[in-house]
Amino acid sequence: MKLSPVVAIAIFSSTLGFYTPKVTATPKTFKEWCEQKASLPQETKHTVEALLNVAKTQNCNQANQILTKLIYLDLKKNKISDIKPLSNLTNLAALFLSRNQINDIKPLSNLTNLTYLNLDHNQINDIKPLSNLTNLTSLDLSRNQINDIKPLSNLTNLTTLSFLRNQINDIKALSNLTNLTLLNLSVNQINDIKALSNLTNLTILSLYQNQINDIKALSNLTSLTVLGLWGNQINDIKPLSNLTNLTYLNLDQNQINDIKPLSNLTNLTDLDLKENQISDIKPLSNLTNLTDLDLSENQISDIKPLSNLTNLTDLDLKENQISDIKPLSNLTNLTDLDLEENLLISKQCPLQPVSICGF
Repeated sequence: MKLSPVVAIAIFSSTLGFYTPKVTATPKTFKEWCEQKASLPQETKHTVEALLNVAKTQNCNQANQILTKLIYLDLKKNKISDIKPLSNLTNLAALFLSRNQINDIKPLSNLTNLTYLNLDHNQINDIKPLSNLTNLTSLDLSRNQINDIKPLSNLTNLTTLSFLRNQINDIKALSNLTNLTLLNLSVNQINDIKALSNLTNLTILSLYQNQINDIKALSNLTSLTVLGLWGNQINDIKPLSNLTNLTYLNLDQNQINDIKPLSNLTNLTDLDLKENQISDIKPLSNLTNLTDLDLSENQISDIKPLSNLTNLTDLDLKENQISDIKPLSNLTNLTDLDLEENLLISKQCPLQPVSICGF
């Protein structure tokens, strides 16, 4: 017998009353994540299994008791992409998730006891979920796909922050983070660094491979001991003259020809000026604490000012216009001297052993 459409619909509709779809609520504890493991998506199941390995038990109840008490959790290099099962581990103070495949960090927004968080080498572009984590003192977001850092503007307890290798061009949000002592913004798209002028507690600052030409904002950062500025577009280094606590300074690959502002930086032990337009190195003659000096690929011919730098152990002078190397004879602590591609009258090494000299 052929059913009419009306009857068929009525019969079909009535059968729905006998079918109740199974609705599974989002787990509220790790125990619930664990008990539902078999029905979870593969990427979520993988995270649950990683946490069970940390707990060293497959018993869901025991694992829950262990994990919820953890204050330190290291899950780096675990091929994790889904971190939802971590969302209830609210006692965590230190969390390592570097070198995974994470892009969604919303589950971290509940972990307000975190003081240390490492998310280096993931696929993150949205960091809004971190805005509540005001107890953070150390945050590493290197090697991600981040361009908007405004969500961090309230994290005023931060002392160390790394954004190495992202897509950042606007750093205004950092101006409030005055407790920072270490900041890494290298390999981004930054040209305006005015926001850094307030960060007077900084001791280590890395800004290499950006698009910076104006460094006036650095003149107040007198606590700096380490400063990396290589691979920018800097020609005026006067703002560095006040930074007398510097021990390490890298200005490789810029457009510098006047290095007079460096003459006061007598605490320097490591100075890198490779690939600039320098010809006059007299301002270096007072930097007697230098142990490592790179002046390669410049336009230097007179190296007499180096004769006082008797603490030097490594000196790179390759690709200049040097003809006379006798002024180096006093540098008896040298262990490595590179003189390749110069205009040397004689290739007789003025030091012993002669193997120190690389011609």
